Amino acid sequence: NAAVELIFAGLSNGKFEIDLSDAVTAQEPPAPDAQEILQEVSILPVNAQMDPATKTVTPGSYGLGYDEKKLAALLEDAADGQTVRVTLEPAAPEVMGQEAYFQDVLGFCQTPHGSNEKRNANLTLACQALNGVVLQPGQTLSYNETLGQRTKEAGYQEAPAYSGTTLVDSLGGGICQVSSTLYLSALYAELEIVDRVSHGYPATYMPVGLDATVSWGAPDLKIRNNGDFPIKLVAEVRDDFVRVWIMGTETRSYYVRMAYGSSTDGYARSYYCRYDRQTHELLSKTEAALSGYLSISTPVAGEIGSEEAYVNGNVREQPPCSPSE
Repeated sequence: NAAVELIFAGLSNGKFEIDLSDAVTAQEPPAPDAQEILQEVSILPVNAQMDPATKTVTPGSYGLGYDEKKLAALLEDAADGQTVRVTLEPAAPEVMGQEAYFQDVLGFCQTPHGSNEKRNANLTLACQALNGVVLQPGQTLSYNETLGQRTKEAGYQEAPAYSGTTLVDSLGGGICQVSSTLYLSALYAELEIVDRVSHGYPATYMPVGLDATVSWGAPDLKIRNNGDFPIKLVAEVRDDFVRVWIMGTETRSYYVRMAYGSSTDGYARSYYCRYDRQTHELLSKTEAALSGYLSISTPVAGEIGSEEAYVNGNVREQPPCSPSE
C-alpha cells in the first residue's frame, strides 16, 4: 500500500522514476511446507468397500505419496534456487479386496491362561491354526480338522489335560481353552453350533456351561457360518490371554450377552440375551445349550458380554482390545 501511494504521488507530479526503498521491507522467503506440498500432489488410496445390497466388494485402489519427514529434510538441505525432485511412491489402502467383508467384530472372547510354558506353547499353536481361517456362507469349521492331530512332529507338547475325570499330561494339553474361547466367541456372533460337548467338570477359565472340550477324533467343536457374508477368525495368545475374534459384516441392530446358570445336579444352561444397541433394553432371552457335568460343587448364575473376561471366578470388564497387526 505504501508503494502504491508513492507511485501515484510520483505520477501526479510527473515523475516516472520513483524510489520505493522507504516502502519495502526485506523479508526471508517463506520456507516450503512439506505437508502442504504433499497435499497438493499426492493421490489418496481408496479402501475396498462392501455393498450390503449386492453382497459384493468394490475393489480399492492404490494412491501415490511420499514420506513427509523425508521431504521436509530434503527441502531444508536444499540451497537457494535448487530444485528438489522426488518420485512419488505407491500408497496401499488400509482395506483391500475381500478384507472389506471383515471390518466388524461379530464376536470376541478372551480367557486368561496360566504360566505353564508347555501348555501355553500348545495354546499358541492352536491359535496359529485358527488365525486367518475364512468361512464362506454355509461353510462349517471343524476344530479338529483345522488343527490336525496333535503330535510331537506338529510341535505339540505334553501338558496337563483331563482324561475322563483324571488330570494327566497329554500331547496338546490345554487346547480345550482355545476351543472354549472360540465357542463363546461364536455364541456372541450367533453362528450355528453344529457340534459341541462340555467338559467333565466346569473349566476354571470359562463360566459354567460356556466351555467346549475337544479330543482328536471326538469330541469335536463344529461351527457353521449361517450368515449371508464371509467371516474370518482372528486368534492369538497375548498379554496372558487367549483371544478369539470373529470378524465379518454386522447386520444386527442388537448385541448379544450370554447368561449362564448351574445347579448341584450337574446341569448348566446358557442363554442368548439380545439387547438393543441404542437403549440397551433386553429384547429377548432364548436358550443356547444344556451342558452336563459329572459334578458342580456350587451353583452359580451370571451373565457375560464380549467386553468382559472371566477371571478368578468373576466377570470383569476389560479394556478395549483389537486384533494385533
